[in-house]
Amino acid sequence: MGNASPSDRKREQLLDFTMSQLAQHEAVRGVVATGSVALGLAREGDATVPGSDIDAVVFMEPLDPYLLPAEFVWRRADNTYHSIISDDPELDRVGVQFDLDRFDLAIWRSADFIWPEPRRAELADGWIAYDPTGEIAALIKARTMMPDVDRLAILDQTIGQAIAVIPNGDAELHWQKLGGPEAFDRLQAGYQELTRAIFAYHGKWRPWRSRELRGLQNLEWLPQGFTNNVPSLIATDGHDFAAYSRRAAALRSALEELVSRLQTDRIYGDDPDGESFVRLHDEPGRAWNMDEWNAEHARRFTKITGDHP
Repeated sequence: MGNASPSDRKREQLLDFTMSQLAQHEAVRGVVATGSVALGLAREGDATVPGSDIDAVVFMEPLDPYLLPAEFVWRRADNTYHSIISDDPELDRVGVQFDLDRFDLAIWRSADFIWPEPRRAELADGWIAYDPTGEIAALIKARTMMPDVDRLAILDQTIGQAIAVIPNGDAELHWQKLGGPEAFDRLQAGYQELTRAIFAYHGKWRPWRSRELRGLQNLEWLPQGFTNNVPSLIATDGHDFAAYSRRAAALRSALEELVSRLQTDRIYGDDPDGESFVRLHDEPGRAWNMDEWNAEHARRFTKITGDHP
């Protein structure tokens, strides 16, 4: 372990805790490291900066919150659990800090329970520390895979919204119509739609907002702005129209690059905005099917009353 990385050392600590404290309990069905430990990005602490704690999900059936705490410092020498709020320097030196989510496996296994999108992203990248039957790995694989129908639905939702709120050569019109604060807010909404679309393009669920940029930068492909001009996409450099216009242009360029990619892959044709809108609103009584709606309306009304409307 002398040359092991911080992530490797923390994985060993998680394995040690799991096998010595949890594995003997039948209720514990699986343990999955998440966050920096799972991604290989954990850091050691020093006198000024705390090290990474160990984030993990513990699946239990039945759930017993008294089997182990949610967040704690574990001291292996005497097998004791301590609050993370402590003035004891000894705990900082020899203790191992955990931040655990304790899940009821019966709920998370149920087909009726929809896993939150950020949790899907997190568990898809998780590191499985304990899974004696293999059920947890199979469950995570099945529930974190993005079906094509979901991928297309997310792309339709996000591309249409991004096109609507990110100016396309008409930034001044948006600015005058909305006013500064709302115009900036719309740009932020456009950024959020754009990033979710990029994740969906790769068939990945969007992670927690606090870890989104890290997740983006680990993707195989990104619009150029996300590789060479990230600050202009995620924030403005001022509060006036010029700053608004610069960020709008950067976002529009990234959006157009993504749309071009989607067209090259034949996910969209010549009119992505229109195609996505029609798919999202595939129902009677829309502009493109009013003739059919009128015919059916007349047929049903006549059948009920014998008269035409």
